[in-house]
Amino acid sequence: MNLMDYLMEKFPTLELIPSIYNQWGIGPHFILGGNIYQLKENVKLNEDRFRLVYKQVSTIFNELFEPNDDIFLVTNLSTKVKSNVQEN
Repeated sequence: MNLMDYLMEKFPTLELIPSIYNQWGIGPHFILGGNIYQLKENVKLNEDRFRLVYKQVSTIFNELFEPNDDIFLVTNLSTKVKSNVQEN
């Protein structure tokens, strides 16, 4: 069974659109990184935050899934759309 057939069978009302998370009445939501901002004052990445988030996500993932589980990862890539409208 391919991915689209599987999704139609198991999740017939699901639309792969931004904010897919909000389409269901229940779902996990985690706030990651605590109160550590992603950038430092010099506008460089705050590596402490990203290390913490990586550790948190790894722990959550390992608690939710067993080594032999089948999982599908669905990503949503949002890009800024350039406008063709010219300003006067």
